[in-house]
Amino acid sequence: ARLMDPVTNIDLGAQYFAQMLRQFNNDPMLAAAAYNAGPGALRKVLASGGRLPKETEDYVRKITGKPFVYPTSSAANVQKAILAGGGM
Repeated sequence: ARLMDPVTNIDLGAQYFAQMLRQFNNDPMLAAAAYNAGPGALRKVLASGGRLPKETEDYVRKITGKPFVYPTSSAANVQKAILAGGGM
């Protein structure tokens, strides 16, 4: 019932987003994707080179104002650190 309270809901959502930022090296795009799809799902996509669900790509675009950019080989070190928990 407390989750239906707007103040409580916003506070918990902000705390969770802050946690996602810490886990994903303060990258707002990755944090938004993790917030929507879940951090485990995002790590799985990053590790496999797969794609996020369209719903998550759309969410990231709405939240950040930019389309989700999949990491390229030039971002491999950051991606490895995130997957290894270096961003936690």
